[in-house]
Amino acid sequence: MAIITLGNSSCQINDLDPAIDAAFVAYYHECFAGQAPNAQAFDAAALPNLPKLSSWMEHDAYFNNFTPHWNLLLQQQQPTVAARIWPWALRPVLALEARGVGPFHKGTPYYFWGMTALLASDFEGAYLLLNRAFEEDIRTHGTATPNTPGFFLLTLNDQRVDQALASWVQFQAAGISGRLSQYRLLTGRRLDLPSFRQRFLSVPSMRHAVNMYCYAMARAGRFAGLPAQLWEGPFPSQVAFATIFDLCLVVDEALAPRFTKDWRFNYLAASLATAASLGLSGPELAEINSAFDSGLQPTLNALANGTFSLNSGKIVSGLGASLALTYCCRNWGAHTLAPAGLSAREYDILVAHVNNTLFLAVELLY
Repeated sequence: MAIITLGNSSCQINDLDPAIDAAFVAYYHECFAGQAPNAQAFDAAALPNLPKLSSWMEHDAYFNNFTPHWNLLLQQQQPTVAARIWPWALRPVLALEARGVGPFHKGTPYYFWGMTALLASDFEGAYLLLNRAFEEDIRTHGTATPNTPGFFLLTLNDQRVDQALASWVQFQAAGISGRLSQYRLLTGRRLDLPSFRQRFLSVPSMRHAVNMYCYAMARAGRFAGLPAQLWEGPFPSQVAFATIFDLCLVVDEALAPRFTKDWRFNYLAASLATAASLGLSGPELAEINSAFDSGLQPTLNALANGTFSLNSGKIVSGLGASLALTYCCRNWGAHTLAPAGLSAREYDILVAHVNNTLFLAVELLY
């Protein structure tokens, strides 16, 4: 390890290769002096010598040498400037890979870059980058369940605090845990977060569905927290409904491998209703969907209140209502861009019901 000291500032970097080490000393001198680092000079040292770093641990050591500068900028409340560090650090590595050298393990820069985006409330950019970090971890370690911060984050593993985004994971996990508590209270069932993680979030075959679930729930939290005046007009609920549709697709993905006779969601939903003894058939779900299409708010409120009555007189409530709302939202989102006209409260009700359907599917089928 080498210590770089400039006035009252100092940082510690990993020893890699003499030429690269000297390039890092120059980099920090320039940055601490308030100058833009000289990319041409850095690359002149990095490009011929980075290929000598042959293990993923050495690749991590290279990228970790940028973290003192990154941490300093975050402490100075400059996340936008801090975010620029990681494409700068990746530049010579990507240039080498474009020439067929490597591959290099790039999980660390994408993880920290994604963390920076998250701190700046850029959820879309953050989750793109964090998933990119996770894919790097999978490639490097040869498993879909690597023992890495990216995996802990995307499986909401709040028990692993040895990660830079531990507070975010704990926040997200607490939100899902709260949804699960409401599910247990409503149904008398027993699914909790550790079981949900084991049965669904950590299942390799569900990786893409889990990625979308975590992203959609992060966005749902943001929408639910918007000031009331931002829900006025048709566009807010139109945009927010996209997260509902994404959650419905996650339910679709969870059901499809367990009921393979027919891919259509009416069949999948009716099959889940049968497995859970909810007393709902495919035609009955279609009837509810017709009511939803012709009167979204009245149908939503009746199902949410447990007062919706089918033509037969049967009342749809509890998990049957959750499944029916999931089915209706799946069809609405797939076939129209018409504004749903939801209030913040109605939006959160839908998020809760679609989650209940997912929880039921996981508890019964996984």
